[in-house]
Amino acid sequence: MTPLDLTFQALADPTRRIMVERLARSQKVGRVRTCRIEPTALQGAKRWIVERRAAWEHCLDRLGSALEKGTLQASPVLPDRELPARS
Repeated sequence: MTPLDLTFQALADPTRRIMVERLARSQKVGRVRTCRIEPTALQGAKRWIVERRAAWEHCLDRLGSALEKGTLQASPVLPDRELPARS
């Protein structure tokens, strides 16, 4: 068992995917395999997350302002159609 009480099989697929994406490196010496995260490879992911967060915060700020002002207008879920009756 590993220090996290996980088997090699439980870690194999996620580790393989991380290696394919070059987010980490693996080195095997004898029977020991050591994996290391590549911080520079994660910069693109970090940048994408920061951009998405900023976009969502902007949208949620606009929604909050509209709710406070009472200027939010409802739009129909199914335009030009009536909603089906609930059973």
